[in-house]
Amino acid sequence: MNIEAAERALQLIRSIFPNYQRPHMGTSISPEARARQLAQLDEIRLEGYRPCVIAALACQGRVGLFHTNRYPGYEFAQGGIELGEIPAETIEREIREEAGDGFSMDCAWPIEPTFMFEARMETKVKGVLKTSNGTIVSPRGKHYLVYAVPLQNTDYFPEIQFEWEGESMWKENGGTIQFTGYSWADARASAKLTRRIQSPRKQEIVQSAISSLVSLGFVH
Repeated sequence: MNIEAAERALQLIRSIFPNYQRPHMGTSISPEARARQLAQLDEIRLEGYRPCVIAALACQGRVGLFHTNRYPGYEFAQGGIELGEIPAETIEREIREEAGDGFSMDCAWPIEPTFMFEARMETKVKGVLKTSNGTIVSPRGKHYLVYAVPLQNTDYFPEIQFEWEGESMWKENGGTIQFTGYSWADARASAKLTRRIQSPRKQEIVQSAISSLVSLGFVH
């Protein structure tokens, strides 16, 4: 399915079902399990770290990496976990924000992420951290929860023309996405692309994610 077909399908669904929402990865989780995950995320915040996810995309033995003109290296889709979110929901949101609705639809949601490892990075974090009950904590860095995200379809990496819209956002058919390039390659080639990540610690985490994908048999 190409970008035009994906967007037409999404528009058709929304015209027939105005309240349509794509299935979320977190909908199958029990209330008790959800509460435990939210409590664990608050424990991370209380220690001074912003909880974040890294979504290590994989399909058919290949690794999916994104690139923006803001940074020299290729990285996985990633982002901070908002209050009230569990990691699976953040992964879905970040992939949609960074790759667009067309990519999200064509990869056949829902996707089941597989937890691989966690890692911390001392770095500057904007603002303050706040827990679910309103406790404010001074930030020390980021706490990454790294997941393997196996996709069912690699056909949709759109070849489109991007239009500049502000400092960090790019347009896709009236919406916005956050990447300006992509790579869909084997583990060795993907690891080479990540060597240009400026932060040594971040580079280590991303390369460890690629190695973990290999160990789990998702890529080669």
